[in-house]
Amino acid sequence: MFVTTPTAMLERALKSSRLFEQLEKLHMDFRKMSSMGRDMADYNEIDATKVRTGLFALVTARLEDAHEVAVKGQATNVGNADVSGLVIELRSMFDEINVQMDAIELTNNR
Repeated sequence: MFVTTPTAMLERALKSSRLFEQLEKLHMDFRKMSSMGRDMADYNEIDATKVRTGLFALVTARLEDAHEVAVKGQATNVGNADVSGLVIELRSMFDEINVQMDAIELTNNR
């Protein structure tokens, strides 16, 4: 029987999404975070400005991706099934942007 840890499941789920690519750009590694043990990271060690600017960069990248999808939807030869797929893709992107904006607000309010 195959047993997996929650961290491994999270990594596997993230690797199958675009969010993993974005986190890699920020040089985030969940294994390093989980290896810290039960103690929380010292907030004095975290540069909030770097985190905020990185998150804004991710929002910018995701907006550019959404722009590309929206341009595809403007084509006159796009079928109904393709339109549905584009809408789903855009909603997913906007969900990711909302999460990133929430993270920006959290870093700003700490």
